[in-house]
Amino acid sequence: MAKRTPNLVYRAIAYPSAVLAIWGTAFPAIENAPLMSPPPHLSKWPVIIFSHGVGCSRLMYSAFCGEMASRGYVVVAIEHRDGTGPSSRITAKGGVQRDCYWLDWTDLHWVNLDEQPKCDNTLRHVQLEVRQAELEQVIMALDCISQGQKVTQTRFSKGDWSWAPWTCIDPSSPIMVGHSFGGSLALAAAADMRFNFSHVIAFDPATQRLAPWRRQICTPLLTINSEEFFLGTEFKILEEVAATASSCHTFLLRGATHPAFSDVFLILPDYINRLVGLAADPLRVIGLTIDTVVKFLHSDTEDAWERVPRTDGRAVSKKLRDLGELVKFQHTYR
Repeated sequence: MAKRTPNLVYRAIAYPSAVLAIWGTAFPAIENAPLMSPPPHLSKWPVIIFSHGVGCSRLMYSAFCGEMASRGYVVVAIEHRDGTGPSSRITAKGGVQRDCYWLDWTDLHWVNLDEQPKCDNTLRHVQLEVRQAELEQVIMALDCISQGQKVTQTRFSKGDWSWAPWTCIDPSSPIMVGHSFGGSLALAAAADMRFNFSHVIAFDPATQRLAPWRRQICTPLLTINSEEFFLGTEFKILEEVAATASSCHTFLLRGATHPAFSDVFLILPDYINRLVGLAADPLRVIGLTIDTVVKFLHSDTEDAWERVPRTDGRAVSKKLRDLGELVKFQHTYR
């Protein structure tokens, strides 16, 4: 069971500050733009499934998702309803709506446990199971859409929505991408026999939610990490995960911080970005991330990274001289 403890002081300070910081900011987009037909060399569009991090939503990664969509992928950004997002509105059959808010581990009492958890790990493990169930349902819905079958209508406030033009997608072996806790989902799902991904990509995955890791990943794996993550304790767990993958490419971005993979630093003023620790240009961070992902999807060989600097972690200060530099990490087990 859960109790709700709203922080009114935080809201009174944070919300107006955020509004002032981003007032007038807009991203160019066309709402409900029609899906183009695939080019002659493609029978159907490939699918990317994206999972957001804790405290985020599907709308906070528009720079990455939008750019990948412009490069020929249908990007499906999941709105997780596991209590890790600020809020999400659930529309059931009949139009009944319910709001699902952020769930803090301190607000919970576990009736099945004799001793209550001392941190958020218990909650996160349950939420990871919820996310895997959500992912399974998303893929099932995509499969129905690709075959022209009817799916449950949840857009009652927006009117009827036709999925008929979307039969030209191929969800049979999607590309799985996630940031932070979404990266945890990507790695966990990659080792789950329920899922069949062509590629798996994780940005700063929250690997402490996966420890101890005793599984195998049979899908090509790419991880792109901020310098903040690379220098933290979770990177050691990521090395353990990478050792079980059939193939793995690991990169780090000099001067990047954990939120840099989202839209956050793209819309905030530069002086705020610097205050919270971002040393690299946020546009360069996103640009390098996208270019690296595209290169990985087109080629899984080492030749694709021939000109990228290397580091094995023992000479970070010498290798990472330029802010915003992309560096390939050499795993010692390979």
